[in-house]
Amino acid sequence: MVKRAFQTQFKRWDFPSKQNPAHKNPALVARLQQLWEQNYTQKGMVDSLQDEGYQINDRELIRLRLRLKLLLRESVPRPRRRQTDDGSTQKKPKRKKAKILPGKGLINQLGNAIVAESSGSSESSESSEDEEATYITIGSENAEDVQSTQPAPEPPSLDPEESLRRQLRQEQLQRESDEKWRTRKRRRRTRGWAGLPADTPGEPPRFPSETTIDEAKAYLGLDNSMYRRLRERFQEICEGEGVIKKTAAGPERWTQLVQQLIQEDAHLVSVFLQAEPEVFKQSNDALFRPKGQRALSIDVICMDVTKRLRTMETRMTLADAKNVLGLNPEQTRQVRAAYIAKLKTARFSNKYEAGEEQWTQLKTTWVNESEHLTRALAQGEADPGYARKLRAVEVIARDVMKRQQQDKLNKDPSKKKQLHQGPGPGPAPPVVAPQPERRRQSAINNLVMREHPGTVVLKVEGLVVYRHDQGEREVVVEVSDDEELAAYLGHVKSTGQGKATFVVQAAAMLDAGSS
Repeated sequence: MVKRAFQTQFKRWDFPSKQNPAHKNPALVARLQQLWEQNYTQKGMVDSLQDEGYQINDRELIRLRLRLKLLLRESVPRPRRRQTDDGSTQKKPKRKKAKILPGKGLINQLGNAIVAESSGSSESSESSEDEEATYITIGSENAEDVQSTQPAPEPPSLDPEESLRRQLRQEQLQRESDEKWRTRKRRRRTRGWAGLPADTPGEPPRFPSETTIDEAKAYLGLDNSMYRRLRERFQEICEGEGVIKKTAAGPERWTQLVQQLIQEDAHLVSVFLQAEPEVFKQSNDALFRPKGQRALSIDVICMDVTKRLRTMETRMTLADAKNVLGLNPEQTRQVRAAYIAKLKTARFSNKYEAGEEQWTQLKTTWVNESEHLTRALAQGEADPGYARKLRAVEVIARDVMKRQQQDKLNKDPSKKKQLHQGPGPGPAPPVVAPQPERRRQSAINNLVMREHPGTVVLKVEGLVVYRHDQGEREVVVEVSDDEELAAYLGHVKSTGQGKATFVVQAAAMLDAGSS
């Protein structure tokens, strides 16, 4: 009775309620609806609401969004863990990774390529199973308010006419690629593109300035975290000095900025003092017109930072594209789902492989059949923002395509052609990129000549070990072309020999002595 009397008296005095649920605050609900319509992220919503004086934290906002059905695209059902007989959850044991052979020698690199091929597929499939998407659990409601992620049925196979068209298109791309490579009108491909394989590992760039970011990181000995810090620091330096382009800054100013970056980093100071100390001199040529490989590498990274600074203002993000078209998260889900269905029905792979004509035709059909997109583009060229809206449609279409390709890689790890190892996202050492799917005998020659400058390869043989009761017997087989190399590596893998061992006979270019 005493507790009840206190509660009654507090109510008469208009004391604030001990529990003040957010859904009973109409101003907060209305503001949240506006932020959701504008495609704010969860973090952006919390920050904006708190800045505006609303007393709400991250968890309370999640509860409120679920209650109002204001779902974001990343919200998906929580995957269930496997349970044991006693009802407890069972953790999947971790598989031991294959041991990587140290060193940069020819045999070690080729041995690592075989290890990577045998272990890459199983590791990728396990990691994709262990990944858990962002999920929300509020009592018993965690899966009712979100879309199902059941796999879609396999689309029908292509008709013969379309298959022939795609085959001819692929052959045309290959011919154009070969011709441009022969005439040095295209840059080196270090990874697959439009269904075409990467160029032969070991191919040098057309020009020194076409050194890739991965190669630059490897030359400078940068791992991912060091590389990220380096970029962030140089961006701060450029923003402070108002520099967005190397040529606009001029030799003297650019050299000062890069020297400041190097001198602030102990690792870079050590690298350049040992290999290219001339970058610390007053001369501008060493850094503005770099000739050394490490000076060129730091120049490639710095110019990429300034390029990103120039494009940041004009770059359209996915959130920008949604807002330009007036799409909220729910409408965006519907638009994306419609385009995904069309891509699967047409068995569309990518824009370049299928051709510009089919890409445009598919987009046009998608836009015409979408109520939301048709409404956004209804005014046509009379709308001052029409060109920007067309660009927004392209941004969404390309994002859908990118995510579809990523889903395919997650479902079929064998399609992953690059194993990110070594310094940075690319393999080390520079230039050489082992690719199990396309081994070339010429790659062995390139490795040998780089390890032993001034030599030419005369003969390559593979070592085969036969084990029997009396012991082991070693036999060498000649490896003179790609087919023999593939056969030898296949034999090594099938017999469990462990690693491939090559016997290489080479001779100096200037004298007849063999090494």
